[in-house]
Amino acid sequence: MTVRQRTADRATRRVLTKRDCAQCGQQLPVQMFHWLRASNSYHSYCRPCHAAYMAERYRRLSEPRKRA
Repeated sequence: MTVRQRTADRATRRVLTKRDCAQCGQQLPVQMFHWLRASNSYHSYCRPCHAAYMAERYRRLSEPRKRA
C-alpha cells in the first residue's frame, strides 16, 4: 500500500464515521480527533478535551513540587 493509498483510505474513513469522546461523551466526526500514526487509530479524546487535558497537565507538572 502506498502513502497515497493510505491517505485516501484514511480520508474515506474520516468522512464516513463518528466516534465517542472518552472525556465529554459526545459523538463527534472523526475529524475532531487526533490521528495516532504509531497505533494507526484515532485518539480517544476529542481535540478540545485533549487540549484542556494537556493544559492542565502542563500546569500541574510545572508548579513546584512540595516535599513531605
